[in-house]
Amino acid sequence: MNIQNLSATFNSPFINKLRKSVLLSQCERRLPSLQSDSVELSNDAKLQLQANRIYSRSKKFTIDDYKSLTKLEKSILREASKYSKNAAQESLKVGLKVKEHLDKRYGENGYVFGCIGTSPAGIARVLEFTGVETKYLPISRLNWLKNVDAWKEHTDKFSNYEEFLKEQGLSKEQVSASDKEYLFYDYVQQGMSLIVFEKMMKEYFGLDLPNVGFHNLNFLCYSSCAKNVEPPQYAIDYVDKYMDGSVIGQFSGVSHLDINEIDKIEECKQYENLKAKMFNFNLIDMLSKQGLLKENPLNAKSL
Repeated sequence: MNIQNLSATFNSPFINKLRKSVLLSQCERRLPSLQSDSVELSNDAKLQLQANRIYSRSKKFTIDDYKSLTKLEKSILREASKYSKNAAQESLKVGLKVKEHLDKRYGENGYVFGCIGTSPAGIARVLEFTGVETKYLPISRLNWLKNVDAWKEHTDKFSNYEEFLKEQGLSKEQVSASDKEYLFYDYVQQGMSLIVFEKMMKEYFGLDLPNVGFHNLNFLCYSSCAKNVEPPQYAIDYVDKYMDGSVIGQFSGVSHLDINEIDKIEECKQYENLKAKMFNFNLIDMLSKQGLLKENPLNAKSL
């Protein structure tokens, strides 16, 4: 038999079928057989499944949701929510200093904290759960505009946002009638987003009022935590780790809302974010243990 005939024999349909049969038999011997159609979950998977069922009872995990938990349910959530524990601890450390600073300056119930976009939301959650009237205003990419007045190109989409502000108690009439200071804070890199937001609020939404201010959250965090002139490293680390790039957004549940889609503000109210619920639970649990947890009914409509 010549080489050509030999090659044809080894590549015949019969030989190929036999080869595949042998390979399949070898694979089957190496793989363990399934004894049933059920899958045994690991303890971690069972714990997470229990936690998910508990969290599914609420839209946004609030202080009332926390109060409704049994001791066993709290234990389950503490174990299953470790992913966001560090973010909650670090937000709490800085956030409590921020509250102490603002309380001294404006009085414990003398101000409203406005969270501009996503980056300030970790600090805002701490303030919300310690009784400060807190408002969340989703708005993003203002620093991408070609100039500080380019927001005017989008005013045809502003009507829904105006209704949202009214619902949050932030219309011109509501704010001017209040005796509180309204403090809007944004994470600042070059300052463009804060400048644009301030111009929008004053020139279009009518918040050019004596009791309204627009401020740099970076500076607030640094100055609140500083014992002397220099900010402590933990405050610097918090700003760099969570606020730069809006990393805290994956925990806070406050949506990014591009100014090009500002008319879609209603979509930001669809609060079904498991990571955010875990973050809220950890914050509330820690504050409860410290005796600092306080519910403010004025936050009932906050995102």
